[in-house]
Parts: sequence; C-alpha cells; structure tokens
Amino acid sequence: MKRVLLIIGIMGFISSACLAAQGEGSPGRKAGQPEAQKSVHSREVRGMVEAVTLENLVNETRPKISIVADDGQRKIFIIQSTTTIYDPEWKPTTLDKIAKGQFVRIRYKINKDGFKVALSIKPSHRRTVSTKSYRNSK
Repeated sequence: MKRVLLIIGIMGFISSACLAAQGEGSPGRKAGQPEAQKSVHSREVRGMVEAVTLENLVNETRPKISIVADDGQRKIFIIQSTTTIYDPEWKPTTLDKIAKGQFVRIRYKINKDGFKVALSIKPSHRRTVSTKSYRNSK
C-alpha cells in the first residue's frame, strides 16, 4: 500500500512538472508587447537604414538603428557598447558613420524583455530592399 501511494505521488509530481513546462508559452501575449524569446541564438537580417539615433545623455536617449528589412517591415535595434560596427571597407567604425539609405546586415539577439539588441552591423553590398517597399512602409 505504501509503495502504491509512493508511486502515485511520484507520477503526480512528474506529470505536474511536465504540464507546467508546457504552459510557459505566451499564448496570452498582447499585440503591443515585444516578442520574448528564451533562446540565446543570434539571428541576422538585411535591409536599408531608415534612421540612426545616437546616444544623448541629456535626453536619456539610447542609441538605436532602424532599418527596412527584406520583407518590407521596419525593425528597430538597440545598440550596446559591445556592438561591433564595420564600414564598407570592413574596418571598425562608429554608429555616427552609418548613413540613411545604406544597406546593412545586422546580427542580433532578443533580450529577456523582448527587444532586439544588435550584436554586429556590417555592410551589405547586395541591394535587398526595393524602393517601393521602403516607400510603402511609411
């Protein structure tokens, strides 16, 4: 009798742990919330630079870059001090040297708050975004 109760208790504990792990998804996430991802794998996107926001300590503005991706969607990335940025000659450069309309390739990850954080910004010599999709994204 004690064995049976012990086995039932262990089975109940294991099944509740499995069900709790399945319920950690985000089916109830609202549309305005950033997408959260638990993976630490990086992703890459190509596109045309739409805007560059430099850091401003007075206004407490963080550095960001906005691009129009291949699929025509506007994507915004946070720039950190560890982000590596390269110019068209593949030499390290700074964010203020990236111009609007330049084609770039951004490797990024999604942080725990669901925001895209740029790991590296490299030039993209292939024009991947048509001007038509750029105009329609405004």
